[in-house]
Amino acid sequence: MDPVTIDPAEPESFEELRSVYDAAVTSAAVLRSAMIEARAPYDEQIARIEARWALENAELIKEEQEQSNLAELAEQELRAAILAAYKLDPSNKQVAPHLNLSVQARKEVLITDEKVMAEWLKSNTGFMTPDLTAIKKAAKDPKLRDALKMEDFTEIKEKPVAVIGKLEPDEE
Repeated sequence: MDPVTIDPAEPESFEELRSVYDAAVTSAAVLRSAMIEARAPYDEQIARIEARWALENAELIKEEQEQSNLAELAEQELRAAILAAYKLDPSNKQVAPHLNLSVQARKEVLITDEKVMAEWLKSNTGFMTPDLTAIKKAAKDPKLRDALKMEDFTEIKEKPVAVIGKLEPDEE
């Protein structure tokens, strides 16, 4: 398919691109339906095979689920320990560098006064509904936050996040 060049100043130049798009979407939907229809006779067989496999491997499945649960608990404990170590010494984000255990201090923006934000929004943008994602993104930048006078309704907090880095094979 050759690319179509568009002149944004001419709305009719979108017609060909829209036509190509509509045709591609329709074709993909038709093919998807054909695939589902072609697979239908095999669905029952696939379900029987999967059920037999699950029955034959019930012990393995149970062990894997138990081990996955243990891994999740171990991860939670390790992350809690990393954050506890960081809390003792917030100047050290590399809690255990030899094990690739560290902390990332992410900025979190809190809206402290929605009334003040609404007034700021109205007087600075003319919008009535806040785009919280954009407001919080702007507030994370100290220069932008000051220039836009957002300090009256936002607060920046550090949110430490435990990071468990991947060990190289020779580090394990």
